[in-house]
Amino acid sequence: MGALIAISLIASQSWASYGKFPPPVAPFTNAKLPTRTVAVPMIFPIIGSFSLGGRYNVSRGRYLHTGVDIKAAKMTPVVAPFSGIIGFKKHTFWIYGDNGYKCLGTHLNDDTPGTRDGKNNFDYMFSPMIKFGERVEQGQLIGYVGDSGKATGPHLHFELFDKKSIIDPVVSLHYAQKIYSPRVPLTNRQPAPAPGEEIYYVCKKNYFPINGTLYGLLVAKQYGNRIIPTTRPTFVTFTIPEAIRNGSNPNNSGLHSSTLETPEAGHPLPNPPGLIEAWPTNKPAAITFTRKGGYNLVTQVAAP
Repeated sequence: MGALIAISLIASQSWASYGKFPPPVAPFTNAKLPTRTVAVPMIFPIIGSFSLGGRYNVSRGRYLHTGVDIKAAKMTPVVAPFSGIIGFKKHTFWIYGDNGYKCLGTHLNDDTPGTRDGKNNFDYMFSPMIKFGERVEQGQLIGYVGDSGKATGPHLHFELFDKKSIIDPVVSLHYAQKIYSPRVPLTNRQPAPAPGEEIYYVCKKNYFPINGTLYGLLVAKQYGNRIIPTTRPTFVTFTIPEAIRNGSNPNNSGLHSSTLETPEAGHPLPNPPGLIEAWPTNKPAAITFTRKGGYNLVTQVAAP
């Protein structure tokens, strides 16, 4: 099987635009890379079937391979190995970990699913819940495996750095915890829906106030008290009733004063107020609805 080509690419955009969180840079050299290994506590960055391809410190002709290639099918979920601050650009993400380590992954998906169009639509490359310079939690969905750039097959090229330099990630990957679905950090988790109701957690893409149409990306579904994360880009559309939009529906937990039920206390706590137009696009709203006659009837909305 042919080797998978993978090198860390630095975007053509201004380095200053990365602010405090520029991507870690792997050496482009034929000189031997640092060989120390550390078992960094982490979650394996791929969910689902995989195999390990190109290894660290192996010659690729003009340079030595600076990471480990994790081969997996296109659109396989990629998750955060550890918590920290995320940065990203086309095809690539990196995390400044709370643990003092950094990681970088590249070759994320650049195609519309089922095609080879190379349109670089970020909705099919990254999770809607990430924002440059903000926190991600360990196990949170980051994006999807692809074959972008100069990759010769779908895989995640994964690099690991300590405070001094790049290090061999193979031991950390070997001991990494495997999870079977992404973790979804929710600040507006709702109580279990009533019989006949469903709850979708949706990140806003577009909103049309003239008729209350909300178009977004599904992050998770809630059944009872169980949260089921979405592992592929899924677009949804809801029409928010006027009574909810203007706050006159007494059953609504609020576009202007959404609530978060605390299981310990059993009492709703107010979230900051906000109109739909002002919702952050990387934080999901909780939309409670019923299905009737082929339509989804929204009964309650909790703002992000």
